[in-house]
Amino acid sequence: MDIEHDLTVFPWPIEDDSFGLVICSHVMEHLPDTVKTMEELNRITRPGGKIYIEAPHYTWFESFRHYEHKHFFTMGSFDYFVKGNRHYKTDFKIVGKHIFFDDLTYLMGIGFLANAFPRLYEKRLGFIFPATSFCVILQVDK
Repeated sequence: MDIEHDLTVFPWPIEDDSFGLVICSHVMEHLPDTVKTMEELNRITRPGGKIYIEAPHYTWFESFRHYEHKHFFTMGSFDYFVKGNRHYKTDFKIVGKHIFFDDLTYLMGIGFLANAFPRLYEKRLGFIFPATSFCVILQVDK
């Protein structure tokens, strides 16, 4: 299916429950309305389908350097869109998360520590040992 469409115009010209897998690699940070985007992703993904989102981590210097970035995200930025949050029309369940680093930082063991304790890493160590990006995998539970 080839569709060309401006992702800032809602609704997207895609039928409900069309996809079993949606990959958003370095897309979310460029879109102005995260809430509407997440609601559209929920709408177009079939029940049980997965959405893979990868975005620059807010500690990475390139996040701020790139003039087209509209938002900066943390590992917990997409936690708000889980099923049951009455503020959003989304039915996601988080099935995976991972923070990525450059090779040297991984060799130092920071990658292991950050992925084991992401909140501690982001609060205390993030700007000392910046991450390059992170991913979150959501499953649609509607």
